[in-house]
Amino acid sequence: MTDGIVSVSLIAGPIHATTQGPHPELGHQLRMNDNFYMHIHPDTARQWIQTLTPIATKEDK
Repeated sequence: MTDGIVSVSLIAGPIHATTQGPHPELGHQLRMNDNFYMHIHPDTARQWIQTLTPIATKEDK
């Protein structure tokens, strides 16, 4: 038996931290729109910030 491959594509929307405390294994829970939830660890969040900051600060002309 082989492991499956999961490929996900999403269009990002506004995100909000939920009031649920961090899960010891999954990290902090975020909610996007009304029906998408994800968990993220602080080390991964720092990597996302580093990657997204240049995109967020660049203005398209």
